Amino acid sequence: MPRVAYRFTPVALALLALLATLAVTACEEDPGDTCPAVTVKFPDGKALGFECTKDEECKYGMCYKGSPTNFATDFGICTKNCSCGEGSDCADEGYYPGSSEALFQCVRPSISTQPDGKKDTAAAFCVAQCLNGISDCDAYGDFYTDCAVPETGSLDRLCLVK
Repeated sequence: MPRVAYRFTPVALALLALLATLAVTACEEDPGDTCPAVTVKFPDGKALGFECTKDEECKYGMCYKGSPTNFATDFGICTKNCSCGEGSDCADEGYYPGSSEALFQCVRPSISTQPDGKKDTAAAFCVAQCLNGISDCDAYGDFYTDCAVPETGSLDRLCLVK
């Protein structure tokens, strides 16, 4: 098949450049939608995985109460948002000794539809993994009741409160 050579006029080249710029701009995030860095809010606060009753008790200022990992109603678990932003990677909290497996995994609760038809998405948060069973969970306290794969699509076993 013979090659076809295309010749573009300066106006056509300028239009192509403009279209390429618009396409790149359309794909970028809205400048108003920034993702803040995850920072330590309370240096003396409890680390990820420990029991809490309010945000101020936790190192990252997040005491998560609710499913899919904590079905208790009287306490929460210290965690951090891992959906985006510098410092949000759960692996930043460490690894199992001699392993490439992180101590925590980022979990996003299921997306549900509200009565008005809007999607309700909870922020993602770090949850303690339990590769060796419930004994891994006991390192954070005796309130964990199970080491299992939650109904979140996770492939790893996590510390759960049921």
